[in-house]
Amino acid sequence: MSKKQHSDQNKATGSHFAEGGGSKGPAAKGKGKHRGLVIALCVVGGIAALYALVAVFFMFHFYPNTTLNGEDVSLASISAIRDSLDETIAGYEATVEGDGLDVSVSAADIALDIDDEALQEQIASQQSPWAWPVGIAGSHVVEAATHLDYDEDKLAQLLADPVAQINASATQTTNATIAYDETAGSFQIVPEVYGSTIDSDALLSNVGKGILDLEKVITVDETSLAQPTISSTDTRLAAACSEANSYVTLSIPVTLGGSVAYTVDGSVIKDFVKVGDDLSVSVDSDAVSSWVSSTLAAQLDTVGTTRTYTRPDGVQITVSGGDYGWDIDEGATAASIASAIQAKDSSGVEATCTQSAQAYNGAGAQDWGSTYVDVDISDQYVRYYQDGSLVWESSCVTGNPNQGNGTPVGVYDLNNKARNQTLIGLDNNNDGEPDYKTPVSYWMPFKGNAVGLHDAPWRSSFGSNIYTYNGSHGCVNLPADKAASLYDLISVGTVVVVHD
Repeated sequence: MSKKQHSDQNKATGSHFAEGGGSKGPAAKGKGKHRGLVIALCVVGGIAALYALVAVFFMFHFYPNTTLNGEDVSLASISAIRDSLDETIAGYEATVEGDGLDVSVSAADIALDIDDEALQEQIASQQSPWAWPVGIAGSHVVEAATHLDYDEDKLAQLLADPVAQINASATQTTNATIAYDETAGSFQIVPEVYGSTIDSDALLSNVGKGILDLEKVITVDETSLAQPTISSTDTRLAAACSEANSYVTLSIPVTLGGSVAYTVDGSVIKDFVKVGDDLSVSVDSDAVSSWVSSTLAAQLDTVGTTRTYTRPDGVQITVSGGDYGWDIDEGATAASIASAIQAKDSSGVEATCTQSAQAYNGAGAQDWGSTYVDVDISDQYVRYYQDGSLVWESSCVTGNPNQGNGTPVGVYDLNNKARNQTLIGLDNNNDGEPDYKTPVSYWMPFKGNAVGLHDAPWRSSFGSNIYTYNGSHGCVNLPADKAASLYDLISVGTVVVVHD
């Protein structure tokens, strides 16, 4: 082959390779695109990772230019702030002072503690870590409670004794109320009193707020003092006053046997008016019962009391004892009076009695009529008055006081009449037999069935001082004819008055 031909062949070959090189371009471009995508993804991934890392950082740190409750905490660790609070709380001490108090309180005294999780959650809610690209550019104000907690019972115990000591000598706070004014003769409004006693609940609340704010000095002011809950301007007071006064204008007569024995008026009723905590007005039935027992019964009951009377012959006599007289049923009478007051009924109340007398003339006065038997031990004489006139009289022999058998004095009534009875004595000599068995024709007992008026045929004389050395066993001995005539005159229920 000639050189020319070889050269041409090389050219042809070179031309061929040149064409082959030109056919490689599209594959190279595909590979380049792939590499670019990988690089782009790597860049994006790196940015995302960096974004996430920064976000994670701000999950536990504050943004730049951030204040927490007024304090600069820029880029500070939230856990460091929390640890700082823990240290502050552990060393917390405060003084509670004012209104006489001076009490030291420490964290240990009241088990003061912080809720770390709640604090972190509250801070996190005000700072979004995923928005850090925007967050780091601005300023931020974070407000968060310290989420403190303490043992209220321990705080209460710490304050209890100091408060008790102050309140013991403090001026008591009282509500406005109504009270009876003796001068005015009516119920009046009494203004409230602002005292110096400490309200334990209010004090605990106020001190608790100071502790939660970590105040070093917690000042006790008037908001911790007991406050009246009812003031004199309360319209309910005026209504209560009017209602109370409607009771004290009443005048209710209390009668015994139809005679007025007592008048229950405002001077008495004022003590029965009860004002409730809700300012309701009512009649205190317990107060009425107490008054009936202590006052009215003493006025109306006459059984066994001392009475003074003037006998038709002009002699004034005072006698005590006996079982005759008025005896009111205190419970039933009190209930009637309370009902009348509550109903504002002034028509009157008849006292309920367990025992009645013939008349009521006031405490200490004669409560029997003008028909009665009068046994005068000093004179040894018995008189029977009928409608005020002397219709029978006789000498007698009463019980021997020197042998302990004196006739019992007092006011009685004849409880029986019997003919031909045998009086049987006690066994005072302990021989197994009654001391006496004495038959009588006319038996008129007035003290049980043990003491009475009767004939004494074994006696030949009556009167004088026979009773002092040869008296009866307690009965009133009469001549047989006198006993017979008296027996015919008197009836069961006749009053018998025995006096010295």
